[in-house]
Amino acid sequence: MELHSIALRDTLIDTLHELIDHTESVYLSLARQYPVLITEMQRSMDTSAAMVGSLAARSEDSSEVSEAVRTTTAVVAKASRDFQTMLTNDDSVFAAMAEGIGHLSSLEDLITRIRVDSEQMELISLNALTVALKAGSSGRAFSFITEELQRIAAKTIALTRDTTRKGQQVGELFREFRDDVTAARHQEQELFQSVQPQLEGCIHDFRQGVAHVHEVFTGMQASSTRIKQPLMTIMQEIQQQDIIKQSIDHVILTLQQMEGGHDADDREAMLDELSFLIALPDLARTVLQEVRDRITRSLEVFDLEARNAHQVMEEVEASRRERLNHLFARGEKTLMADWYSASETLLQDLFQQMRSAMHRKESLSHESRDLVQSVFQIEHNFNSFQTIISRFQNINMASRIEVAKSTVLSSMDTTIDEMNSLTERITDHVQEALDAVQQFISSTNSSITTYRRMIDEQKTRVESLFSEIRTSFSQLHRAQGEMSSQAADFSLFSHSFQNLFESTQHDLNGLRSLLHDLDSIFTTLDRVKQEAAGQRDGILQRMGLDSWDIESQKLVQLIDKFTIYTHKQAAGQLGGFSVDDTSADSGEVTLF
Repeated sequence: MELHSIALRDTLIDTLHELIDHTESVYLSLARQYPVLITEMQRSMDTSAAMVGSLAARSEDSSEVSEAVRTTTAVVAKASRDFQTMLTNDDSVFAAMAEGIGHLSSLEDLITRIRVDSEQMELISLNALTVALKAGSSGRAFSFITEELQRIAAKTIALTRDTTRKGQQVGELFREFRDDVTAARHQEQELFQSVQPQLEGCIHDFRQGVAHVHEVFTGMQASSTRIKQPLMTIMQEIQQQDIIKQSIDHVILTLQQMEGGHDADDREAMLDELSFLIALPDLARTVLQEVRDRITRSLEVFDLEARNAHQVMEEVEASRRERLNHLFARGEKTLMADWYSASETLLQDLFQQMRSAMHRKESLSHESRDLVQSVFQIEHNFNSFQTIISRFQNINMASRIEVAKSTVLSSMDTTIDEMNSLTERITDHVQEALDAVQQFISSTNSSITTYRRMIDEQKTRVESLFSEIRTSFSQLHRAQGEMSSQAADFSLFSHSFQNLFESTQHDLNGLRSLLHDLDSIFTTLDRVKQEAAGQRDGILQRMGLDSWDIESQKLVQLIDKFTIYTHKQAAGQLGGFSVDDTSADSGEVTLF
């Protein structure tokens, strides 16, 4: 008797061979791609680790940054020492100026004395004029002398008042100059003392920023290693292909036991064969269900771990973009951009303050020259006193001659002596004042000349110092720029890795189609079982029997060919006999 199921057998076997080919194609494709993917993953990690190492090479302990920091720190320290020297030199010049101005301290008192003496001389001239007028014609010449004395005394008084006014102006200029010097000294001291801490603070911020960048990149690189676990889990799951192939081979062995011809007269042999055919689809279904479960589990593992890997990639990439923007984005308020902007602002601000300090010192130089010019005017007044004193002396001499010639004027001897005494006092006071003025002019002119030269030198030195500072800071700026450039190219997963990862996801769709193939095979196996059962039941009915116990050894012989213990157990349960459990653990692959 020919069974229609026998015709299905070959179709099933062909389908199962195709299933093996299909599973091998999918699993082996994954098996080929995932080692490459793992290799590319490791290469990406090595590349990112090298990038982190390169960033570490720019960290505080690196020779490049250390040299830049060391050079900048040394330049800043040298600038601080030079600024302190400038302050010391300024103090020396200001002290010399103060000493020169000290020579003018007695000037006001001397001018007052000259004025008082001149007023006294004016009174004497009035008394002398009165005596001369009383003497009549004998005192006419003397009256001319006393009138001249009166005019000179009045001129002297006027000159002392003008000198007093100019002296007050000098005093006001001096007070303003002294206040400006004090303010300039205070400004420079604060500025010079703040330069080193501010610049060193900027260097410290740079070092902290570089250390933070290294820490961030190290953290990102470490975070990217989380992708290893899901990929390795998928790699392990790919090994299920060996068991799946052996399982399908067992089903093919089972189906090959289905024979196409039977002796219709030998009903018992026919019933044994039909009972065997009824058991085979169940055994095949049991084995294929296990295959289906394994494929389903593989799909679940692949889906889950692929999602996990994809999530890691997305999280790491999002973190990378966010952190790079936080650290380096141009035109944004970022950590390293903030440092660069702050350092540039600091340098410009300090240099501007230095220029302002130099301009202020130039203003002080102009003030000191104005002060000297004012004193020159006082000197001019005192030189005018010299002419007046000569005339006093001439009048004094003429007065003595006239008194000696006229007995009427003999009573004027005392007056003449007073005139002589006043003339000598005025002469002494004028000379003393003139000496003080000339000493001031001499010492102050020297100080001003020194100060002007020093300002020019300091301006040149300040510009040179800030050029050195800017040059040394430019090393830090270059390091920051190179870090920014490297960061822009920093990638935790290469494009090759990402493309490989995406391509492996297409193979998962192939696994899903295997499940549909298996469902179709299950339907065909059910048809085989139903056909065999129908024929067996017809024979049993004709023989008047309700059931039939298989006595064929074919199932036992089939079990011996199985290499997976769980399949042996399933066959034993269907055949109603026990299987030795010492040969292999449940689910373990056994070899011939």
